Amino acid sequence: MLNCCYFAASGMGVGIVDRTSLRSAGAAILAIPFEPRIEVSYFAIRPSGGQRIAVLDDIVGRMGELMGQ
Repeated sequence: MLNCCYFAASGMGVGIVDRTSLRSAGAAILAIPFEPRIEVSYFAIRPSGGQRIAVLDDIVGRMGELMGQ
C-alpha cells in the first residue's frame, strides 16, 4: 500500500490505505479519514505445522501490543 501513498504524493491519483501504510510512507499527502470509521484487521501468518521461532513470536506479540490488541 505504500505505492498508493507515493502515487498520491506525486499527484498521480488517490489511494485507500491503512493507517500503518500511511504512517510508514512519510510522504507529503493529505489523509482524510472515513466516517464512520472502518475497522481493518491484520494477521501474522506462517506455514501450518512449521517450527515456531521465539524471536518471531516476540515480534508478533509486540506488534499486537502496539496495535492495541
